[in-house]
Amino acid sequence: SWILACIVLAGAIVRFWGLGYVGLHGDEKTMALPVMSLVNQGLPLMPSGMFYPRAVAQLYLMAASVMAFGQSEWSLRLPSALCGVLLIVVAWQVGKRYLTPLWNLSLTAAVAFLPNFIDDAQTARMYVFLVTFVAAYMALIFAWERTNRIGYLVGAVLTLIVGMQFHTLAIFAAFLVFLPGLVQGDTRKFWA
Repeated sequence: SWILACIVLAGAIVRFWGLGYVGLHGDEKTMALPVMSLVNQGLPLMPSGMFYPRAVAQLYLMAASVMAFGQSEWSLRLPSALCGVLLIVVAWQVGKRYLTPLWNLSLTAAVAFLPNFIDDAQTARMYVFLVTFVAAYMALIFAWERTNRIGYLVGAVLTLIVGMQFHTLAIFAAFLVFLPGLVQGDTRKFWA
């Protein structure tokens, strides 16, 4: 557990390292516009007045960060960085299903230090939220498989629904819900 804690801590350090040093670039500016509208007017609107429907939950988290810490690149990226750290912990939970502890630590370290995951966590865009919510969906499906507690299945479905508002590609993870029934040959679990 102390190795896992070190991996999470080191992953957090690389996600927060230089978080506000670079100006907004690419689609980050597209996210910042409705966030500032949300802060100033209470609705995530583009300058044209059009409602911005993508990643609404993240827009609210970014707006809360801006209200708490002021308008800066750092505060706009803070929710993504925190979500990136959460992804490391969720990856450990997902890996527990199929991997031995040593290989699970390797998976967790790969998630913590993969440059693309670090970049996503340092960007005010929805991709780190998409990956984290799909991973959390997987962890909940695997928990349902182990325990047969329907609450895990309900939590998994709700997690995927929230994940889909970050990006509609999350829908492709929905088929994972059939895995426990197929693996165990349990028709009740398959139909559930």
